[in-house]
Amino acid sequence: MERYVIDLEYANKLKELGVKRSFDFKYVKTIEKYTEDTFEYAKNYTLKYTSSNLEFLNYDPEDVINAYTSDDLMTILPSHLDKKIGLKVSKETSGIYTVCYCGHQESMEDLKLSNALAKLLIWCIENEYYKLD
Repeated sequence: MERYVIDLEYANKLKELGVKRSFDFKYVKTIEKYTEDTFEYAKNYTLKYTSSNLEFLNYDPEDVINAYTSDDLMTILPSHLDKKIGLKVSKETSGIYTVCYCGHQESMEDLKLSNALAKLLIWCIENEYYKLD
């Protein structure tokens, strides 16, 4: 399941940027562990599947982070930039996915397609190509 959804790092960043669309996977905070190396409590998250958001009504909203799949992100990402520049997805022989908008310099790469798409969505939001609802 983990190979299909974005890593917690990107899920957290999308939450910070204000992406609120909810799909079927969530990272849910579990028991905090004390780390002797850093002398602080580390947040641990578990990836969960749900067919209903009702399951998380009793959770603190800070403890639940949407974990998007590639399909989820393809529905969120704009199909074109500037009404003419289309989205391009490719996979190299090395297994690395590259996603970009044709004609733009920015391209995102990752071994997981979902992470590469999340990076592109983050770039779109930060560069005001995508407006949040």
